[in-house]
Amino acid sequence: MKKGVVALVVGIFLLASLGAQAVGGGISFFMPETLYKYGRGTIGFEQGLSTSLGIGSLLSIPIGFAYHSSDGYTVEGTGLQTVNAPTLYGDLIMPYVQLKMKVPIGPLYLEAWGGGALGWAFSLNPTGDFTKLLQTDSDPLALGTTDIRKKLGYGWMAGGAIGVQIDAVGVDLGVSYRDIKIPLEGTVQAGAIGSGLTTYTLDDSVKAILRGLSFRIGGSFSFGDL
Repeated sequence: MKKGVVALVVGIFLLASLGAQAVGGGISFFMPETLYKYGRGTIGFEQGLSTSLGIGSLLSIPIGFAYHSSDGYTVEGTGLQTVNAPTLYGDLIMPYVQLKMKVPIGPLYLEAWGGGALGWAFSLNPTGDFTKLLQTDSDPLALGTTDIRKKLGYGWMAGGAIGVQIDAVGVDLGVSYRDIKIPLEGTVQAGAIGSGLTTYTLDDSVKAILRGLSFRIGGSFSFGDL
């Protein structure tokens, strides 16, 4: 599964690059929603690559992928309690395809974009708050054996940026919001301290949710301006 997803991401990126009018990269930081809403979680350094297919002078189709680690995953599902804190942490590879509009204003430009994304969380582990999802009374639960299996996730992202264009080189400052849902399945054992463990089955409704903001200082190189 791991090799297949990596090959798919690289293959799509290389094919798109053959007809690209621009390529870009930059420095990004991901802030999970749990951090700015509840004060729980950490900012993650994000890495990735992108390329862009032009559609006229204003529109383009960015294609790329991003990677980062985060402890900002929450979990939602039938029968689970609401926990206002990260309940899973791990890594994410996120391929995406978007539609972007770029409006020049003299040497400056404004950008807005939105599109779909896939989410492959190749590592997910419970945090100390995970058992609160299963807790139905005031007695805290101790976590036993876990067998959490991840499926390929999906979601969307949207954002905007302001930048400056100097010949073929563009430099911009942007922010985007993402909402990724990753289906989970498997079993979890937990029980009150001093008592036996109960096995809980994760049904089809259970999903790991990763929402948050990505802040980016980026650059691009436009082949069409050569």
